Amino acid sequence: MLSKPLSVQEKINKLVSLYEKDLLKEALIEAKSLANQYPNVSVIYNIYGIINLALGNWDQSVICFSKAIKLNPAYAEAHYNLGIAQDSLERLEEAILSYTKAIELKPNYPKFYEGLIRLLTFYNPEKPNLNPCVIANKLLQTINYSYDSNKQISDDDVVTFFQRCNNIILENNGYDMVDELNRTGLFESVDLNIKLSRENTDTGIYYETNQASNAEVNPMVNSFNDPRYSNLDHFRDNRSFPYASSIERAINVKAEQNVKMRVGVIDTGTLVHSDILFDEAQNVVTGEEDKEQGAEDITFYDSGNSFCTSGHGLSVSYLISGLQNNNIGGAGIVDADLVMVRGLTTDCTATPSYDEGTIGDIAKGIYWLSGQTVGELEDISEPVNIINISLGSDTTCSAVLQSAINFATENGIIVVTSAGNNDQDSTNVSPANCENVINVGSHTTTTNKASFSNYGDNVDLTTLGVNIDTAKAGNVYTRDENSVGVEGTSYSAAIVSGVVGLIKEKYPSLQQDQAEYFLKKGVTPNTNCTEFDGCGAGVLNAYKSITIADQFYGFSPELNHFYEGKDTCEDTVYLEKMDSLLDVCNLYNVQITQSEALIPMEFQIVKRDEFETTWKEGTLEVVAKFTAEEGVRNVSYLLKENDSNFEYGIRACEVEGECYTVKDIDVNEVLKPAYCND
Repeated sequence: MLSKPLSVQEKINKLVSLYEKDLLKEALIEAKSLANQYPNVSVIYNIYGIINLALGNWDQSVICFSKAIKLNPAYAEAHYNLGIAQDSLERLEEAILSYTKAIELKPNYPKFYEGLIRLLTFYNPEKPNLNPCVIANKLLQTINYSYDSNKQISDDDVVTFFQRCNNIILENNGYDMVDELNRTGLFESVDLNIKLSRENTDTGIYYETNQASNAEVNPMVNSFNDPRYSNLDHFRDNRSFPYASSIERAINVKAEQNVKMRVGVIDTGTLVHSDILFDEAQNVVTGEEDKEQGAEDITFYDSGNSFCTSGHGLSVSYLISGLQNNNIGGAGIVDADLVMVRGLTTDCTATPSYDEGTIGDIAKGIYWLSGQTVGELEDISEPVNIINISLGSDTTCSAVLQSAINFATENGIIVVTSAGNNDQDSTNVSPANCENVINVGSHTTTTNKASFSNYGDNVDLTTLGVNIDTAKAGNVYTRDENSVGVEGTSYSAAIVSGVVGLIKEKYPSLQQDQAEYFLKKGVTPNTNCTEFDGCGAGVLNAYKSITIADQFYGFSPELNHFYEGKDTCEDTVYLEKMDSLLDVCNLYNVQITQSEALIPMEFQIVKRDEFETTWKEGTLEVVAKFTAEEGVRNVSYLLKENDSNFEYGIRACEVEGECYTVKDIDVNEVLKPAYCND
């Protein structure tokens, strides 16, 4: 009988065991092999670096830890270990930065403070103005107040620290600064009970194979408390599960929610379920009276009959925004207010039963969700931000339907459709073949096109469409009744709608074309479902898409005068001389800080007439362009222009590609040197 292959986690555990047994040469060979097998697993590179540290291969350990950090910038342990390696190489300025970054990521981890304090205690900085004493004192106080005394540095180390600090100050400044140190509270830590049981300390090197830093190996660790959460395969990290959509990573990096989304679902109606709520609902089915469910007056039974139900609308809606962190079932992707439009009815007389509706009803539903008055229907309380349409008909896109979609998108609403489930060209299926929609197909767990999924030139991307666990009629879940869950492009579209919600709640101005661009730009390459298979741009990667959106929307421009702070008499004389060569008073330094850079970016300095109230493509003038390569977070540019008749801004663009948001920069608010104010 063949033995079962080891999992990635089991291989990592084996590697750690070799290291702990001090079998370093064997461990080094194994680490190199694993790094080649799993080049995107950051924890492996961290352990690889630890082994090199133990062998004294400090330069190689720096390479390994840096690779781990590149794969996972939030890997606090790798930052700390990098600091140890840099410290060993006497790259002390770099080591301070690495230790500080580790503390920033894990402020409640005392060992990280110890490393920085140890370095600051015996490090004489090259910059005399840097006072390590004050910095370290704050750290000493923090760790003492936050943790048990037996976990901290010894009293002797504290005394040594203070003595060394005072010597540093004497050496660099020429006089004793004890009074100043007292004022900063430096000596307050002497009286604190800071001790360490040295016998029980570990190596000081961290690899954490079973915690959050290992999310790429066990990706469902930073999650909701919902008991079925592990069934949500689309949430997993695609670095370990190529079929997944990295939704958990996207949620974890989203950071902020500027507005709460409202998502409209045009479908069969909904049913009562303990794990989902609807904020509002409407029935637009032609010829039917509104069928309300008594006390739950915003909820329409699909088909208006509890004994004849589809459950399709419930299942789709749940994937988008099922309740999170309620200790029930699983979870939806985005915390949104759901609005259901019942636009289909179920024919229970047929065998098997089926859902049906009219294009006119779907158009009515779109208008109503967009805030338009529709016949005798009561107006929606507030228009939605996203519309999911998981349905279709073998027909061309009618003028009526296209007009409704255009009305929605012109009002800032993003429309998502399913490609359909007949393994045919979706250009023949409506509303998938309409313009101004994001059209979604399905792939399998092998990232191949799902056998049922429609395909074609109008498919924008795919996501997982098989083995889906979602809410179902009867207050149960699809895997309760079917061990392999449900399948269909309906559910793939719902997943994409949820991801669009994550991006738009962070950047509310997001438009239809922008959402489509970020989704397609962020797809995972080299899968089995590509544009050649009729899968559009490729497989959904929610993390990459929201990170790319951050590059366009989340960058921070900072404007300073090039000679800011040059206010002495000598500076004034110098500037006066320079002014004869160039206009020194209108020299500005523009600095851009962006999030993780997944694609090269071009930043454009643009200007507009001061009377313009918005940045219009046809009226703005590009003053300068400068680029930020992939992986680069900070770039700067020297602006040499200031015309008082114009206002300036920074526009983010893909290199030789799309440009989106413009952020204002005001040269009139910049602090100039005294020479320029005379």
